Amino acid sequence: MKAIQKVVSQITAKEATLERLRAELESTRAAANGADQFAPKLEELRLERRDILARALIAKKAPNTATLDAQLQSVEAQHALAQESAQAARDAIDIIANAIEIEETDLEKLRGDLKSAITTELVDRHNAAQERYAKIVDELEESAAEMAACGRAFDHIRYLLRDETGLMPSFPAHGLKVLDELRNKGLRVPHGHSMLADPRVAEEYMPSYVDHWFAPKWLDERNLGFADKHVAKIVDEINKAGVHTYGFTPYQAPEEEPQVRVRLVKFTIQGAPRITRDPETGKVAWSEPVVFGDGDDCWISESLARKLRSQFKVLIHGEDRMPVLQPANAPAVVEAIHPDKPRRMTPGSSDPRAGYSGTFHSMDLSAYGD
Repeated sequence: MKAIQKVVSQITAKEATLERLRAELESTRAAANGADQFAPKLEELRLERRDILARALIAKKAPNTATLDAQLQSVEAQHALAQESAQAARDAIDIIANAIEIEETDLEKLRGDLKSAITTELVDRHNAAQERYAKIVDELEESAAEMAACGRAFDHIRYLLRDETGLMPSFPAHGLKVLDELRNKGLRVPHGHSMLADPRVAEEYMPSYVDHWFAPKWLDERNLGFADKHVAKIVDEINKAGVHTYGFTPYQAPEEEPQVRVRLVKFTIQGAPRITRDPETGKVAWSEPVVFGDGDDCWISESLARKLRSQFKVLIHGEDRMPVLQPANAPAVVEAIHPDKPRRMTPGSSDPRAGYSGTFHSMDLSAYGD
């Protein structure tokens, strides 16, 4: 940032010089306009003297103009000086205006230099990071080669590993897949280093996800706000260098509202469907409706729970007395689960309330996943 600070200092000094020159130009223009400031007084004194001479002539007396002549002489001197100063000011106006033009040209060049300095700073930082990035990628070669080699070596000798039926096994690890994925899909890592390390994300995938590799957590498109902290740091440094710009606010995940467990009372609500993703493509393979009805327990946001409770549609566990249900008349059991461990229906299973045709009310089931 030193180059930026240097140019900013030069711009600050140049702006101060321009401010001084512009002030001088205004005062010089005022001086140039003051050439005739004593002309009215001079004309007044001259008329007065003529009047005295005329009256003395009529009265056949000697005129007494000594005092007036002294005033007239003083004002004439001031008028002559004002004329001379005004002329000098008029001559100076062009000189000062030319100096301002030169300073403005220099300032414009400095502003261009500042833009170049900012660009150079960011490109240099980028290129330094690029070198580190390339070095780390080069270092991946040994690890990738070792994994691929283990797979190839296994294939080379797997005839020694055949079972009693003569079937030769496949390599039980990633092996050559790492090379294929790097060439065709990009960087991939085991699920424990991806977004699927979060059980709530992994819950959306088929159980076979453990056999697949995924984009690193930082690279996943669901990782909102990637590099935001770095952006904020760079912008802050540029501001501190003297380039005043808007600050940058990193992405912040919205705070999740507390969830409470409720029991529905003669009421039905429907949440976002549960989805199951294909670990190979990441696309939704199937989805299941989430419906809760009378007597079911579920987790919803506290604000919604309070609202529905005021309408006598839910009871809040831990606060309200739960009714004792007779086994013969008890509704279908719905597993009550914590939002961190959402209930998952198996593919193809049906919900006994799927045919409900009454009014459905949306609820916050964000804790169950998208």
